[in-house]
Amino acid sequence: MSETLASDGELLSIAADPAGKWRQLPVAFRRDLGHVADLPDAELIHNLCLDDHDRRAMLLPFAADAAELSFLCEIFKDLQVQLARKAALAQKRRALLDPSLQFLAAKRCCLQPPAPRIHSLAWLTSASGACQRARFCITKRLQASGGSRSERERHALEHWQQKLAGVLIQAHAPALAVADSASSAHQLAIRLAGAARSSTLKRHVQMW
Repeated sequence: MSETLASDGELLSIAADPAGKWRQLPVAFRRDLGHVADLPDAELIHNLCLDDHDRRAMLLPFAADAAELSFLCEIFKDLQVQLARKAALAQKRRALLDPSLQFLAAKRCCLQPPAPRIHSLAWLTSASGACQRARFCITKRLQASGGSRSERERHALEHWQQKLAGVLIQAHAPALAVADSASSAHQLAIRLAGAARSSTLKRHVQMW
């Protein structure tokens, strides 16, 4: 049975609120847009299609028959009309921003890491009790080292400089070819870290 049909085979009535209208659209369509449960941004809804022809072409793969296609197009058209003012206000507000701020806003959105999918390796790692305990132990060890925040940063920097030096030596980095002994190679590898902070060195080591 289609998602837009009632138990007696008749089409359902269109919901009143935007979120309800969005949930009446097929799950496959919402999944393709990356918003299965939550309502997307008003501008996204507004810009997806321009007229009835665009709406029919967009929703055709998700409709079981002509009646359901017409019903889906009606839902989406009502949704666009309902969100049109909100989308126009967002576009007007963005147009008033300085171009540099517009660039930073777009860049920040692009740099936001996607949330790990449930049951993926990243999700399991983030939810792992062992990983959480390991992070807790590292934090406690840094705090137990005593001193101020700058001293803890210095201890962390020395730790990750040593780790990075080991990685560079193990990888036979060309910059270490001038070293005439293992100890000098180790010191040169530490100097190659430059003025990078401990968090930067940690990221490079973990990426390796």
